[in-house]
Amino acid sequence: MVRTHTFLDHVRPLQGPLVAYARRMLAVPSDVEDVLQETLRTAYTKFSLYVEGTNFRAWVFKILTYQILNANRRHGRSERADVPLTERAEDLAETLDREMEYDRLLADPGSILERLEPALARALGALPAPERSALLLRSIAGLSYREAAEALDIPVGSVIGYLSRARSRLRRDLAAYAVERGLLPRAAAGEEEAP
Repeated sequence: MVRTHTFLDHVRPLQGPLVAYARRMLAVPSDVEDVLQETLRTAYTKFSLYVEGTNFRAWVFKILTYQILNANRRHGRSERADVPLTERAEDLAETLDREMEYDRLLADPGSILERLEPALARALGALPAPERSALLLRSIAGLSYREAAEALDIPVGSVIGYLSRARSRLRRDLAAYAVERGLLPRAAAGEEEAP
């Protein structure tokens, strides 16, 4: 009974981030409940292996990541297509890198998800799986670089690289949409404002 309460105390604060991560990483949206259920079942049965005081978030996200990879493999999609949503010049990514407004949006994933849901879903779906995982673990789940590395079972440097590439792709792919919606000034996307 104590074990169950302890497990639930660890899991409750992670419910939202776990669901958000699964929704964005799974190739088939209807798999979310099954994958989450299997993740929590596995985490609960292996909870005796978890060392109290270590990073529970990284541990459970690692289990979830493996469950997602298995589910996507069953559907023959271990990685989604890497297709840019808009055709933009390479220098646009550099311009947007310097734009503080965009960085502010990326720092608040809840805000960007609310405001850009359809476009962001497409852009996230277009990211290669490792980049998408790193981005979601950092921005949606709130894991540190080290925690994300533990969850993905890769070096911290790889997480940093994947995250950088994911942000660059999102800047490029969402630039026109962000300007169109007034989230970025036209000048930030390399466009001249109308007089």
